[in-house]
Amino acid sequence: MRIHSSPQITIRFLRKCLSGMILLALLCTSLSFAQSVGDFRSRQSGNWNQNNTWEEFTGARWQNTNQQPKLNSGLVTIRAPHNIAGNKKGTFDELLIEFGAELLTTQVMKISDGPGIDLEVFRDLIVDRVFRILSTSSAFFHGSSYTEIRTGQKIRFEGTSTATFDGATILDDGTFQSEDDSVVLLQGGTVLTIENKINMRDNAVMTITQSTIINQSTFNVNNSASAVFDDGGLYIHDRNGEIFLLE
Repeated sequence: MRIHSSPQITIRFLRKCLSGMILLALLCTSLSFAQSVGDFRSRQSGNWNQNNTWEEFTGARWQNTNQQPKLNSGLVTIRAPHNIAGNKKGTFDELLIEFGAELLTTQVMKISDGPGIDLEVFRDLIVDRVFRILSTSSAFFHGSSYTEIRTGQKIRFEGTSTATFDGATILDDGTFQSEDDSVVLLQGGTVLTIENKINMRDNAVMTITQSTIINQSTFNVNNSASAVFDDGGLYIHDRNGEIFLLE
């Protein structure tokens, strides 16, 4: 590991450049998903707990429903350009946020293990209440995704959960917490900016490959947890106007 001094680094410019290149590539990609009975999709922007926010697939067609997605629902898709306020406490599975869509959590939401990837994010996940990735579940954040943890809030990776951020942008104004035996992978040009705190504890592992962590506050690695900067992993320590790089 080498330490380099740097007189000036424009943090926001770095994030915008990486994000812009990834977004341009994603705009050229079209996505299609097969439907199954019991799948839900958003029909308009609104609150999670409002019936007119959702449509349900009956096997023949999509139709308006007086139900809301729950744990035993099929695939739940937040479609572009819809913005959904996650104002319903609960545990969910097979949640997809399309490119151009947004989920804003205003109640505690938990992602549980089920068929396939339990959480797949192509665009905006705004954590304004605790968001938990439960044990054995998996989450994938694509290159177009933007995850923001707001002040006083937390995203938690628990148990043996796994999360992959592949070219994603993460702004941590709250707490990014990895615990137990969870595994978090930052790869493919992901940029994680710590404006408040990362907590790693127990046996949690974070591997940073071809990605960047910009620490402007606190990065705690406790107990037997480990942060591994692999090939192309970059750590920028930017506190109190003093900047140094680890790569």
